[in-house]
Amino acid sequence: GLAAKLLKILIDWAEADPSIKAISLHVLTSNRVALYFYEKNGFTRLRRLADFYTINGKQCDAYLYVRHINGGTPPSTWLLKTLQTLKRPLVSACLATSNQVISVLRRLGICGMGS
Repeated sequence: GLAAKLLKILIDWAEADPSIKAISLHVLTSNRVALYFYEKNGFTRLRRLADFYTINGKQCDAYLYVRHINGGTPPSTWLLKTLQTLKRPLVSACLATSNQVISVLRRLGICGMGS
């Protein structure tokens, strides 16, 4: 369908840029069709984001998904734990390598550890 074609265009575009190592997205936990669609297309569920959306005045949870591309790998355990302590993710689409993220965290004073 249309969603699969659009997702393929996005993935092809991202894979054409070797600096892009991951595509991430968030989905309502109640959207079973979307959850199945993204998992079928190679996305992995990372974690639940409590009260991520406000829909019609009601707080709703989301799942954070990622698909690594271009040789990208998950960040180190300490970085993942640091990011998981945040109420909301820093960005909706992670398009940086782990080292770039670590560099930004160091500049923000969040991280002083080595990569």
